[in-house]
Amino acid sequence: MTYSMSFIVEIEVPTETFPLGELIERHPDAHVELEQLVPTRDGLLPFFWVRNVDADEVAATDEAEPALDSIIVLDDTGDALLCRMVWNRDEEGLQDVIVNEPTALLEASGSADGWQFQFRFIDQTAARRLREELSALGIPFEVMRVYSVREMRERQYDITPEQHEALVTMHQAGFFETPRRTTLAEVASGLDISSQALSTRYRRGLNSFLESTLYDTE
Repeated sequence: MTYSMSFIVEIEVPTETFPLGELIERHPDAHVELEQLVPTRDGLLPFFWVRNVDADEVAATDEAEPALDSIIVLDDTGDALLCRMVWNRDEEGLQDVIVNEPTALLEASGSADGWQFQFRFIDQTAARRLREELSALGIPFEVMRVYSVREMRERQYDITPEQHEALVTMHQAGFFETPRRTTLAEVASGLDISSQALSTRYRRGLNSFLESTLYDTE
């Protein structure tokens, strides 16, 4: 069986090239963060958090933005507004690329400095199509970073590649199951390292992983 390695691409586009860009331009301190994209029969229904903007200003944004059919403020937490938007499918833009192309949008945020998007692609062909679509629409973009899903996990949990390999191998071999399906020595032999080296790697990696996931950090 042949596997293709998925990878992450982070790009940046100008503020005005994505819905809510007009709102950000009117309120330079505004900050927008994607909450989730919910699939519907007509495409994707985006939910966003908007900060540093009055609710009335946000609610009236669709009148000034052709790319938006409607925008509703769902909740006000005091320091942020949770909003639901409906994109105008007749208006071409980056939102159409997100809906129509075989990509996974992981994160998106916008400010006066521009929009930052994080996409996951399953192969180079999908990434090339995104670049071609953006160029065809005349949307300027800058690729900020390209890295594998594995590298993303390592950075997220502050573990080294060796620690990641040790934890994944031990988990797949059943070391953490009850009862265990393998021993430390057997896993170490498969990795061609000593049992002591494997013990050090997985304990340090597990400690970093737990610190990154169990506690709130700044």
